[in-house]
Amino acid sequence: MVNFKETIADKLGDHNIPDESEVTFRYEETASVQHHYDDYVNDAIESSGIIYTLTDAIVDGPFYENGNWILEEMRDNDLLNDYERDSSGFEEFVADTIRDNLYEYEWIERETIRHDYKRGELRMAFELTAPFAAVKNSPAVGFGLYSISINTPAGVLISMP
Repeated sequence: MVNFKETIADKLGDHNIPDESEVTFRYEETASVQHHYDDYVNDAIESSGIIYTLTDAIVDGPFYENGNWILEEMRDNDLLNDYERDSSGFEEFVADTIRDNLYEYEWIERETIRHDYKRGELRMAFELTAPFAAVKNSPAVGFGLYSISINTPAGVLISMP
């Protein structure tokens, strides 16, 4: 049974992790592609839903205010200027911004693995970081999609999805 009240701190137990320790969250997804088509990257990214997974992560929760280099880069490059600040539709606006600027910025890593002259896989991933203090009381069940790594006094602790 899933404990929806369990936090990341509960899952880590007593590892004496300092609040300023950086926690890295990595999301990966793979799609089968026919790489001989010009638009295979766009098709794979759209069908995977990785844009919405990334958007959900950066517009809510501990990544919105902590270690959110993607929104910072969007702001620094005036990509959010057209958003009408009425508190509605921000998530969709950010998703559209990611989609429209997919090739100009490296928010989503992409690697094509070619199996033969037309078939292969597209590996897609993104990483977000935040201090342990920002994520330790977040519900752990929300991070089930990510591999999580954190430095502890005993070494690097890695949790796989």
